[in-house]
Amino acid sequence: MLTLGQLAQIGRLQHLCEVLGWRVQLKRSPEPPHDVDELVYFCESGLWLDVLRVRSDTDAQAARLVRQSVVENRPRAVWEAEGTLGEVLDRLAELR
Repeated sequence: MLTLGQLAQIGRLQHLCEVLGWRVQLKRSPEPPHDVDELVYFCESGLWLDVLRVRSDTDAQAARLVRQSVVENRPRAVWEAEGTLGEVLDRLAELR
């Protein structure tokens, strides 16, 4: 059974996709039964690539990356947040 808080976070994630145009990709375990290990949400806008990785409602990370810049084989992050899903979504909303 989902809690009200978890339902609220699901609504916020739907808002990212349906209203703001973010896309989502499921990362599955390589071992059977291939459960979903993580959700990766992303959105490209101008110079930026915004990414949100969700492993659970208590383990989430987000970053704003410069799309065309690579430092040590990774796009350069200009902003990062990690914590609970609620905390990270709050910080991500501050970028808008």
